[in-house]
Amino acid sequence: MAIYKQKGSEVWWMSFSFKCKQIRKSTGVKNKKFAEEIYCKTKSQYLDGTALEITNSTGRTFDELIKRYLDEVTPNKKPGTQRDDRRYAENWFDFFGDCLLNDITSDPMKNFRKFMKIYQIG
Repeated sequence: MAIYKQKGSEVWWMSFSFKCKQIRKSTGVKNKKFAEEIYCKTKSQYLDGTALEITNSTGRTFDELIKRYLDEVTPNKKPGTQRDDRRYAENWFDFFGDCLLNDITSDPMKNFRKFMKIYQIG
């Protein structure tokens, strides 16, 4: 298994090669067995082409990204965090909607932060 803990980190990290590129990501969990499962699932997603890669986002919308995140990542979290994810997603949907991922740069993010402050959301 290519999982490890970084110095000072409580969570397990994963590392593997894909198409001559080193992939290093946090599993986001403290439990080694669960981290191994995440590693195996993530590596298989890369191999079968279903991995969510922002760099290959041509034509993909923010809406698609958030829906996929809520379907695949959120269920593995604690109930309170799941509730937070859904609440944040509503705000993001309202602001970014069906924007293409390639169009979301630092400028729209600055506007989003202003929007959140003005309406005292989050």
